[in-house]
Amino acid sequence: MRALALLVSVGVVFLSAFDALASELCIVPSPNGVNGSVACDSNPQVHDNAAEGYALSGYPCSSGMCLKGPDDYGWSISSSSTNSSLFSGPLSSNIDYLYLWLTCTTTEGIAAMECGLESDNTVFVPLAFEPMNGALNAGTATHLILAVGGCPREPFLIGRILVLYLGPVSVESESWGDIKAMYR
Repeated sequence: MRALALLVSVGVVFLSAFDALASELCIVPSPNGVNGSVACDSNPQVHDNAAEGYALSGYPCSSGMCLKGPDDYGWSISSSSTNSSLFSGPLSSNIDYLYLWLTCTTTEGIAAMECGLESDNTVFVPLAFEPMNGALNAGTATHLILAVGGCPREPFLIGRILVLYLGPVSVESESWGDIKAMYR
């Protein structure tokens, strides 16, 4: 726990030197170059993924969403476990969850998926991936190799990503005097 507290402290000091925190957590090809999903038909085929990542502000890393053709599956990273399209904004604590969603399909439901999760490691550091709703992960926190039972279609919550968030933390419950006192 001390090591995590030290890491958070060092990260906050490091980040305070920058005026703008523009950081993203993106869905990218895995280390072996695959960023694809497998359909649930009798002749399994890998389809390329479209993806929407998560950003501290603005529009995050995107490769378009569900373009008929090579990108038959769309995925998103959201800050919500109930809404797949909340892809930007600060998080409320230094250890928080982001959620991986199957956002759209133009073909059959999903049977499997492989991708990487990549961050510039200045604001969002992926620590773990926890599959949900019957999904299994045979990969790691940043190299996902997912199997999904039941052939679900969109929107479908696949799992949550535990992230170390080194950006500004919400201080809504603090008064202005309390906030100034933290920096004296």
